[in-house]
Amino acid sequence: MDRMVEVLGWKLTALMIGVSVLYFIVALAPVWWPAIRVFRSRPRLPRPVLFVAVVACLVYGVFFLLGFVVLLPLEAYRVFLLPELDPAGGTRGHWLTASLDWVSDYGWIVVVIAELALTIQLTRTLAPRWAHLCSPPPPQTS
Repeated sequence: MDRMVEVLGWKLTALMIGVSVLYFIVALAPVWWPAIRVFRSRPRLPRPVLFVAVVACLVYGVFFLLGFVVLLPLEAYRVFLLPELDPAGGTRGHWLTASLDWVSDYGWIVVVIAELALTIQLTRTLAPRWAHLCSPPPPQTS
């Protein structure tokens, strides 16, 4: 830490630590945002821990699926196929590599902002229906 302060100075070090803490807090929004909604609302939602877990799993699951289905094959293309095709002149999709470079450089910012927006939207959509979702089904009459 002392060496980092020597190289960067106090102001830049404090700024980097502040941005890191802020990023960490916003990245955990799928956990704390529904928790605030559950514990501050009256009447309180039933099964509050389950509500927080469901919202967090839905948000993180959407971004895992996006990364696994879209970004992983594109990164595999960029790492394994593009270096082989480029010398042969077989690449016509330079827009694709430029887009992947942009995602690699700035995607971490976009993901956290989109994660926060999806968390807020899911919490607002799911909270009014939560009591109905947690209630037992009506008895079957034959």
